[in-house]
Amino acid sequence: MIDSGIELLALGGSLYLFLIFENNLESIIKGINSKYNKKEFKFELLATQRKYNELQYVLKCKRVN
Repeated sequence: MIDSGIELLALGGSLYLFLIFENNLESIIKGINSKYNKKEFKFELLATQRKYNELQYVLKCKRVN
């Protein structure tokens, strides 16, 4: 599912991902970087919160190259 969004991104386009701790944030970033050119995307963690005993993140993935 993430691949579909990544492949549709235009240069300068951004994809916002809502993730939970179990999604393994670092694994997702490494997976995108290994499948695509590592310099093609910039990642920014926009928010972290704990709600209902769940750690949640908002990750911005921007196509820069």
